[in-house]
Amino acid sequence: MKKIYYSFVDLLRFFEMNSEMYKGFSVYVVKELGDNLFEIPYSSKIVRKFIEDHDLQNIILVGHSKGGLIGKYLMIHDDNDKRILGMVAMATPFSGTKLANFLLIHRWKQFGTKDPMIFKKIKTLTKE
Repeated sequence: MKKIYYSFVDLLRFFEMNSEMYKGFSVYVVKELGDNLFEIPYSSKIVRKFIEDHDLQNIILVGHSKGGLIGKYLMIHDDNDKRILGMVAMATPFSGTKLANFLLIHRWKQFGTKDPMIFKKIKTLTKE
């Protein structure tokens, strides 16, 4: 996969082509995230609602890039009932990226090293 930005359709196609990888597991895609352009806390609420609506338990989240940030935020802030067992995060900027500090579009600034949410994540992770 060579692109930096993947649409939901691209990722769904990838999972369909590689269905043997997760054979025997229930895999859910949170379509309500759309192209994943929301702020991380709002996206976390969408995923949490999905978990509750489908009464999911013993969850392993799989997140790529911003999806990993959403998953970590969800586990820290919105998983008091411990439904999530863990997460596999791929290419997730947990420490932010300096390039995002220079971008003008707000939704991309949340990836920056100066974003308060990134620092909060690091602080929370070091306590665990």
